[in-house]
Amino acid sequence: MPPQNPDWVKALKPSGPQGSELLAQERANSDINVDQLSTFLFTKEVLDRNEKILKILQADPVFDKEQNYFRGRTDRLEAALARAKALRRLSVKHNWNDEEHHAANDLISEPTPYGLHATMFLKTLEEQGTPAQHKLFLERARNYEIIGCYAQTELGHGSNVRGLETTATWNHEDKTFTIHSPHLTASKWWIGSLGKAANHAVVVAQLILNGKPYGPHPFVVPIRDMKTHEPLPDIHVGDIGPKFGYNTMDNGFLLFNNVKIPHVNMLNRFSGVDPETGKYIRPSNPALIYGTLTFIRSSIVFQSGSVLARGVTIATRYCAVRRQFQDRDADASETGENQVLNYTMVQHRLLPLLASSYALFFTGRAMINLYNANQKRMAQRRDAGDAKRKPGPEELSPGSDHLADLHAISCSLKAFASTTAAEGLEVCRRACGGHGYSAFSGIGSWYADYLPTVTWEGDNYMLTQQVARYLLKSARAVLAGKAPDNGISRIFKEFIRRQDIGAAFDVLDSDQDLVDAFAWRVSFLTFEALKHRDEEKQSWNSLLIDFWRLSTAYAQYQVVKNFHEALQDEATKKSLDPNTLTIMHKLFELFALHNLQSSASEFFTSAATTVRQIQLARTKRTLSLLDEIRPHAVRLVDAWSFPDWQLDSALGRYDGKVYEDLFHRASEVNPVNDIVFDPYPESDVLFRKNGSGPKAKLSDAQDVLDADPTNDRELSGSMERVKHGTVNCTFGITLDGMTWKFDCINEVQTAFLFLFNVILRIPDQIIDSSLLNSSPRIDSSTMAADRQPEIILYDLACIKNTCFSPVVWKIRLMLNYKDIPYETIFLEFPDIEPKLKELGLEAHDSGSTRYTVPTIHHVPTGKYIMDSPAIAEFLESTYPDPPLSLSSELGREIETKARGAVGPAFRISVTPRENLILSPRSQEYFRVKNESRMGCKLEDLMDPEKEEKTWQAVADKMSELSDLMLTNKHKGPFLLGEKPSYTDFFIAASLQSARTIDEEIFQRCAAYPGFKAIYEACMPWMEKKN
Repeated sequence: MPPQNPDWVKALKPSGPQGSELLAQERANSDINVDQLSTFLFTKEVLDRNEKILKILQADPVFDKEQNYFRGRTDRLEAALARAKALRRLSVKHNWNDEEHHAANDLISEPTPYGLHATMFLKTLEEQGTPAQHKLFLERARNYEIIGCYAQTELGHGSNVRGLETTATWNHEDKTFTIHSPHLTASKWWIGSLGKAANHAVVVAQLILNGKPYGPHPFVVPIRDMKTHEPLPDIHVGDIGPKFGYNTMDNGFLLFNNVKIPHVNMLNRFSGVDPETGKYIRPSNPALIYGTLTFIRSSIVFQSGSVLARGVTIATRYCAVRRQFQDRDADASETGENQVLNYTMVQHRLLPLLASSYALFFTGRAMINLYNANQKRMAQRRDAGDAKRKPGPEELSPGSDHLADLHAISCSLKAFASTTAAEGLEVCRRACGGHGYSAFSGIGSWYADYLPTVTWEGDNYMLTQQVARYLLKSARAVLAGKAPDNGISRIFKEFIRRQDIGAAFDVLDSDQDLVDAFAWRVSFLTFEALKHRDEEKQSWNSLLIDFWRLSTAYAQYQVVKNFHEALQDEATKKSLDPNTLTIMHKLFELFALHNLQSSASEFFTSAATTVRQIQLARTKRTLSLLDEIRPHAVRLVDAWSFPDWQLDSALGRYDGKVYEDLFHRASEVNPVNDIVFDPYPESDVLFRKNGSGPKAKLSDAQDVLDADPTNDRELSGSMERVKHGTVNCTFGITLDGMTWKFDCINEVQTAFLFLFNVILRIPDQIIDSSLLNSSPRIDSSTMAADRQPEIILYDLACIKNTCFSPVVWKIRLMLNYKDIPYETIFLEFPDIEPKLKELGLEAHDSGSTRYTVPTIHHVPTGKYIMDSPAIAEFLESTYPDPPLSLSSELGREIETKARGAVGPAFRISVTPRENLILSPRSQEYFRVKNESRMGCKLEDLMDPEKEEKTWQAVADKMSELSDLMLTNKHKGPFLLGEKPSYTDFFIAASLQSARTIDEEIFQRCAAYPGFKAIYEACMPWMEKKN
């Protein structure tokens, strides 16, 4: 840990009024009863429960958050798994129910590898499984014997569920299903809890019966061994890598190679396959299959208010503490700076979001109540029909469960609520100014973790089409006189009744008229879209923007209605004192008017409001509301009852000690402050630990070994050999359970340099060490004494003791161009396969040559990469400066024509001569390989007359290629102009290879201006770089 601040630093205080004083004054200026409002929002029982859970979590060191913002992804995953396990144990120990477990998760405020198991997986088993399947899967899953995930999204398809490519084919002979991934894009992708945690998955796959597809259905598929946790045969599964956020979750990929599962593994509560006849049993209502997604969308709506409230809490408290500039209209005697929250521009950004957080909270609660009520209706019908129901999938009367209403509302609200919350968090972060960009603000990581919500469980833009489809269908039913008696039908009928006489809603003085104006707008936009679609016959695609506006209008109507109804409820009036209730009504009005102004043209065009009303709402009423709500802002965010431990924010502290906490985290918690850099280029020291720790430099590596006598004894002989010459070795370092391997390094000290450079600390323990002798030739001349290699390049050996392979030359040119320090190991042809096998590389999937050079070893990460395209991509991503274009339209055209038209002639001349520069061992290997491939003796290819005719036959192609290479000569010497590209290196490498093998072949090519120009332009990188 970094050293503590000296006493004189600890004695420093922020200038001006202290943050704690400013927030205390804010709270004193408001008469909002925070305890009363909090109890109304959550109930006293829930608040007391959360406080008890918080104390339990804070007492367990595994949940300590001090280092959260400093960890890398692997460390964060490890910590998240430890917390998930600890949380599960605490749940069992304290007998927590689902709500208490979720409350603990909310306090931790970090996704864990169990996240999708506890939500999507369990909910799908519960809703889509039969009682027999509950016993087989659900009970074991609830006990965490089975740990699962919900695998629907694929690499090639997300929102388009019907387009999923994974198949589940029924095998009537043995009554099984075969789960298969027919394409790469069928790979399950983005699946939470899949990458490393899950041993089972609910896989959504296309059901195939007798060659006929029946659409996507859920199947329970074991994916990892229940004892070893290794992937089961014919299953390829893993983590998809780092993401924009959500990096404590192991989102994974999953592929199947004809994996069989029994009939019982198809979740068939509503649809299935008759095991005796092999016939499909259809669901009475197809929408029943998507019950899990409806639940998750309802949960997203419910969570959105709290998500936004968290950001608003941090930003509001900080803006009340932060002071900037003097008020321009203040009395000259007032010299203090103004609180940022006093600026109307800041109020305009934050206070509507404060209102939105409450609006979304009430809407989320209404959404969950609607979902639960629908589930209750379904359960009652199931119970009533149990005596009559036949064995097999359940049947419910179509339309009897209001699923269409629920689905449309959940889709519209999921899109609106998650978009509002996500965009609102970013507004909150920016309202915090420069300090909002600090991880310590607590908003950035929260925003990054929440952001995927706008995409998963239905992309927000895509979902609006489903809402529009529902609204258009409902409007048609109203016009046809066949509409059910539900909310949307009633507002459509009212619109039709009044559309000729107008609306004339008093949106400035009547809360109910505000609600009605939002309903009117929905009706107007729906019938406008219906006219475009049914009368004008406009295409669906041409109306997508209209549908998005329509869905947004429908969602805003739902939110405004739910907020209004919550405040009109008698329980609300009894729970809140008049002053608090008055402010809540002002929040409702601010939310409604803010959204009305944002879509002013729609309200005016529909005649829901007049232009004058919109002008007054903007210029007077909204400003008046901001001024009236401003004194209560801090107390209104206090009512959310977020403990500081949950927020983990220096800016959003309840006590207002913003600057003290920011400085403490930066100075005394930050592990980077525990090291001292040596910035001077001439020194080989990188840094040292603060205090007495050893320096990170090559000559001090032995000092690290000396600290552990056991390791010194194990390595002493090998260290002696290193000092007397270069060896090829494999060296393993294990630190905190992680092992790094270093191969073919010039000095063992390089391994220690890696640790200092990457881990940023002195290793505590070095074990698992061995040095294995082997004897390939190593070209150390590529490295200067003061630069250690980051790349080990495996190349082909020849008697000229230089590089001759064109494919290796491409990589060598790239290394030289990017000035990457590297070392070359030359291998004879027969040694390539055994050496690369020894290094642990996997063979090529196809082709006669399964192991090839170039192959590189990236010393800092220990990675091995074979095949030049893959190497080029790795180098470009790892060393992006200077950039190198790996692909272009012109480049692809040249490479294709060069390989197809000119390549054969080039190979006929080069191949037999290439054999002449190889050692006897390699010649024998090379001859057998190529004579078998070409169907003749190598010497037969060296017929001067035939060779000359071959070159003449491609002369026109060579000229055409040459002209293509000069396409951009007016811009610069390279193919694309001023900067080289990978295709330039492809051309130069081919010519350099020819020059090494036979000067005459090189001269033939260099006679064409384009070839010559590219070759000469690449000459600076032909020399081996230090």
